[in-house]
Amino acid sequence: MDKRLKEFVNNIKKDHDDDAIDRANYATTVYLLGFFAILIMAKQYVGEPLQCWIPAEYRDQWEQYIESYCFIEGTYYANGTIPVKETRKINELRYYQWVPYILAAQALICYTPKFIFKMLYSFSDLRINDIVQMSYNARKKKLTEQKDTVEVVYKKFIDVLEKRNLADSHKLNLQISFNWYFTLIYFIMKILFVITILVQFGLIHYFVAAHDAFWGFEIIEDLVNGRDWRMNGYFPRVTFCDISTRDIGQNRPHTVQCVLMINMFIEKIYIFLWFWFFAFLVITFLNLLIWIYRAFMPSTRLAYLGDALALNEIKPPESQLKNFIGTYLKLDGVVMLLLIDSNAGYVQMADILQRLWNSAYNIKNEREGNIANTETSIKKS
Repeated sequence: MDKRLKEFVNNIKKDHDDDAIDRANYATTVYLLGFFAILIMAKQYVGEPLQCWIPAEYRDQWEQYIESYCFIEGTYYANGTIPVKETRKINELRYYQWVPYILAAQALICYTPKFIFKMLYSFSDLRINDIVQMSYNARKKKLTEQKDTVEVVYKKFIDVLEKRNLADSHKLNLQISFNWYFTLIYFIMKILFVITILVQFGLIHYFVAAHDAFWGFEIIEDLVNGRDWRMNGYFPRVTFCDISTRDIGQNRPHTVQCVLMINMFIEKIYIFLWFWFFAFLVITFLNLLIWIYRAFMPSTRLAYLGDALALNEIKPPESQLKNFIGTYLKLDGVVMLLLIDSNAGYVQMADILQRLWNSAYNIKNEREGNIANTETSIKKS
């Protein structure tokens, strides 16, 4: 089990084959949730998560037993007077024993979109991610080494384009090599990031038993106005626990008052996580819209690639650039260039694009020259 856990943790790394928002969702957030899970678990099983006031006739051994019993069986919140037994179940706190496991489950949910992306990517024989990762690694090298790496990246890019076009032309279905497959699974991952954040809100809402999904704003408002958990009932510090003991052949019921100290930590953690997920919901959704706009809008693609070519003093007519995108780069090629820009920088992306352009039209010119020579020979004969 430890070996599998170690392998899972090692897989949760920033691959730099996506953009910064993706990495924040599947790596940074997972590390954060894992840290909080370990922190709360240490407090529960090493420290004292709660302390209870017990009747004076019970000795110290009973105190430890009652506190362990109340922690495991659960406590309930009472604002002012203790509710009757029929309604105590409504006010029961059902989350604090499970917080480390909930946080671990939330970490797994955060990584799920990346895992699905990797699984779907394994069906393709086009090593697109390797190209983006290599471009990122080149950014850290010296200028002379960068040029050599860019040349390698360019050649791998050419191999991918030729392999993909060959598969399309021969209708090869042994492995997925379509000109839109990588784009499809990449945007599936981005959409899943938005969905998983919404799932996180649902989990937090359920276990905290909040009145509505926007309870984070309510707590901040309460703190600003000087109202605490005694007023809103969230993360109460003082709770009650029902326990019965056997004494001379009869059961003696007791209601003991407990201080749930661990809720001081849980409150701060979940307020932070609520705002973390709220911010990333907005950022991730906007990031998705920006990628859709850059990848799928024809005018945006033309302007983006045209400006990159102009950086290297190449200013083709619009019709020629459209032909280059539609017949040579296609959708996957455009997304690859966008990812190289996000990871290695705009200049390196423009350099690779220039080489692709020259390669595409040198080949085309050679073919046109061969056709022209053939026609000339025919006329002469």
